[in-house]
Amino acid sequence: MVFRATLGLMVVCPFCPCLCRLAGNLVALFFSALVCIVLTHIWPDDFDWTKLQEIATIEHDVTAVLAESDKAELDQVCVCVRQGSDALVSAHA
Repeated sequence: MVFRATLGLMVVCPFCPCLCRLAGNLVALFFSALVCIVLTHIWPDDFDWTKLQEIATIEHDVTAVLAESDKAELDQVCVCVRQGSDALVSAHA
């Protein structure tokens, strides 16, 4: 697109806003990742990863029991996720 202004010629690129947003998003993603990596190497945490493996998961927890009312509510949520958000609105109406 080319527009004539009183002081001269002004060229407007229709892709500029998209490229500016793309550049900003890429800088935000990669700069934060770079900062995290650099700071982690400068000041590392002494985390004992064996403690993370000792946490019991729900598959190995014998006390984790799902009640019937929870099962029904979970089934309703699964149906809403499969059909979209309109099913959730009609279910509560």
